[in-house]
Amino acid sequence: MNDSPEPLIEYVQGLAERNDRATLAALRSGLRADRQWDALRIVMPFVHTGREADEDLAVLVAALFALHPRSGATPFARMLRVIDAKREGAGIEDRFMALLAADRADLPHHLRHLVALLAGENEPIDWHALYRDLRFWGGGRTQRRWARQFWGATAPSEADTDPSTPTS
Repeated sequence: MNDSPEPLIEYVQGLAERNDRATLAALRSGLRADRQWDALRIVMPFVHTGREADEDLAVLVAALFALHPRSGATPFARMLRVIDAKREGAGIEDRFMALLAADRADLPHHLRHLVALLAGENEPIDWHALYRDLRFWGGGRTQRRWARQFWGATAPSEADTDPSTPTS
């Protein structure tokens, strides 16, 4: 399992700790298609693949972090489960199911709403794990693991946190 810190996440967490409101605002603008360049100039030094999809993902995660800069160690789907239990009937499970069915291009829309829900409850997000998980989006492994975290037993396991763990 790769639990090494993500340099991009370390950087944006530092921005939050220093209360660098201008840079966080520029990152939040990455959620708007017409303003992604503001965020891209900030995240580009952390993306070394030269792939647009990786650059877009870095902008998305940094922008979402800037929207809710509270970090924790609980997996994203597990935190949604906590909020779903608190706010029964609030449609969180439906939003989560829509996220699981989403392709990579639709992630910004779905994730923005779910991160806003977590922000509204002041619940932390494991940004390192979220960034790693989203890199594997689309093959089904991340979605399956998130489904286990949301609907499955509450005890986390190795397979619960490692995006490279094969599923049966």
